[in-house]
Amino acid sequence: MLKEDEDSPGNNALKYINYWFPQIYAISLAWANLGAHVVRYKDLLVDPLSQLREVTSKIVPVG
Repeated sequence: MLKEDEDSPGNNALKYINYWFPQIYAISLAWANLGAHVVRYKDLLVDPLSQLREVTSKIVPVG
């Protein structure tokens, strides 16, 4: 859908930002409030290995 806007933001981008993104973000916040482990994108950029180790340790500890 966003590809239809080509190289500039258009109606599809605005629809996503105004409609879909808030819904997706609200679901993510609800999961976090229920105890889901949160991985922040900026933390993955800074130190991906430790972030992945932390996430996998929540599932099954890995050496």
